[in-house]
Amino acid sequence: MNNFVFSKKIARLIILQRIELLSLFQKKLRKLFGRYAFVNFFLYFLINKKKIQEKYFSLMQKEYKLLKNEIQYSNKKFLSIGGGVGGFELIVNKSTNNNFFYFIEKNYVSKKIIYGWDNKNLEAYNDLLLVKISC
Repeated sequence: MNNFVFSKKIARLIILQRIELLSLFQKKLRKLFGRYAFVNFFLYFLINKKKIQEKYFSLMQKEYKLLKNEIQYSNKKFLSIGGGVGGFELIVNKSTNNNFFYFIEKNYVSKKIIYGWDNKNLEAYNDLLLVKISC
């Protein structure tokens, strides 16, 4: 596996989940216009899918290298809580055989981020139907 290949919609979700993948220009736009305008307008037009695929794959490879010695490969069942679009899990799956992955994930994209611990206003950035289609 040399890279991930996914749709522009998945690239958008990845950007929402992994803000560190934004370019400097995108980060400045986000700061200038606010999260709401950035997420609901600019992000539709400013995604370079190929760059996001490369950056996301590289990030997931780094995370895998950091954690691979902590994974018990003899246990063929994995639980992923808040794994986003599942890039890390794809890399784990490629490095072992006969795995079963269980995911616990929210299935909506928040319009606005709300910080704090108020359980009524939890934010999320995921669309499980898109993730299922891309896998």
